[in-house]
Amino acid sequence: MDIISQSDILIQAATVEELNRFYKSMAEKSRAAPSDQLFSARKSDKTIAVVRLLKYESFILIRSLYVDPDQRCSGIGTRLMSQVLSNIKQTDSQLVIAIPTPMAITLYQKLGFSPLKPEAIPQQLQSAYRRVRRSDQGAPVMAIQL
Repeated sequence: MDIISQSDILIQAATVEELNRFYKSMAEKSRAAPSDQLFSARKSDKTIAVVRLLKYESFILIRSLYVDPDQRCSGIGTRLMSQVLSNIKQTDSQLVIAIPTPMAITLYQKLGFSPLKPEAIPQQLQSAYRRVRRSDQGAPVMAIQL
């Protein structure tokens, strides 16, 4: 089902196969799972950005947002995430959480996300948060209430 079409960019629900092909073509180690909600941005039948969401009882986790390096800084990540957040808000108003890479913090801030205090991080994400902190990426856990 198509979500939006602006100019020559199509944002739509995606399949596990589409995302995994995209990750492989980008030499990215992430992999989509059947339990993920998946979306992609396509330009001229080529996937140029993807996002994976995982729904928990009390929040939705943005597991991965990845934009083709050749398409970065073009606004495609913002367009994809804006549409995905709009879709979430229409169907299931709740807390959306991300653990962004340092490169993506500004994007999430622009979308309205703000850092969570460590004590406010849901228990289900504590181990992922500790892993990110240990790897010295230093990105905060960020959230937005829709």
